[in-house]
Amino acid sequence: MKKITACLSFLIFSFVSNAQSFKAGSLIVSADYGFDVYATRYREINSYAGNSGSSTGGAASGNINLGGEFGVANWLGLGVQFKFDNYLHSDTGTSGIQSAYGFETGLIVNFHIIRHTHFDFLAGLNIGVSTFTITSNDGYNDQVYGSGNWDDIHFTARVYAGKFGFNATLYFPIINYPDLTSNNV
Repeated sequence: MKKITACLSFLIFSFVSNAQSFKAGSLIVSADYGFDVYATRYREINSYAGNSGSSTGGAASGNINLGGEFGVANWLGLGVQFKFDNYLHSDTGTSGIQSAYGFETGLIVNFHIIRHTHFDFLAGLNIGVSTFTITSNDGYNDQVYGSGNWDDIHFTARVYAGKFGFNATLYFPIINYPDLTSNNV
């Protein structure tokens, strides 16, 4: 067992030893998969009946992220990000949700706080737009959809390994859909 551990440690070290950290002129292209958990607040206004209501809850989604960041300075990166969300839902027969998904796109501003040869810690924000669609399982394919702003503050730790790397990110997103609409009005 010690031989395997020593061998694996050597392979990992030799692979990482060729890495370089973020700097001016760097181009970081990222493709990753993530899992998000959200606290939700829902407010409904029924203008026909003249009443309104609100509730709170939660949501979770698996997502695919694609992005690019360019090093404007050793400590500053600017870029774009695209994110596709597939929300988890339960199918409870004809009253359930068939699908729920979202798409976000925005600009990235990252401040690279700690930069070492194989490690990069950054704080940043994304500013952009989001779309959201829920399709019901009611036999009529009723949909609720809309768009709104998407902003987040995030903290990311990156470990570089050659031309590739690994990252862990903690996001604090704010997504607002002020005017959701239905195809069944």
